[in-house]
Amino acid sequence: MRQPKGEGHSGTTEKEHPDIKVNIVRDSTGVVTAKLLAEKDNPQADAVWGLAATSLLVADQQGLLEPYAPAGLDRILPEFRDSQNPPHWVGIDTYPASHNELPLQKQGRGSPPTAPLPSQWV
Repeated sequence: MRQPKGEGHSGTTEKEHPDIKVNIVRDSTGVVTAKLLAEKDNPQADAVWGLAATSLLVADQQGLLEPYAPAGLDRILPEFRDSQNPPHWVGIDTYPASHNELPLQKQGRGSPPTAPLPSQWV
């Protein structure tokens, strides 16, 4: 995981769980993914974050990720979570999609919520 996204994660964990030793391994997506797959029968990592979702999907398909249902899961709309129970999570970020109403009106395409979805995203 690149800095600063990973900053603070290990410090918080170490303060809340002083009995747990945290070793953070940073490398490229390909190297980390290859390590996870190579260590499948003798896992060395207890947690993985900051890895590409595509790599996490491969790890999940290989049975390397444990499903997890966090407290408050019921507050997450079903379309934004995995349908499996417990759910499998492969991402830590969400990105909303939006559009500007004024250009749609100028183009005669209406305005939200009746405007059609764009045919392409830039």
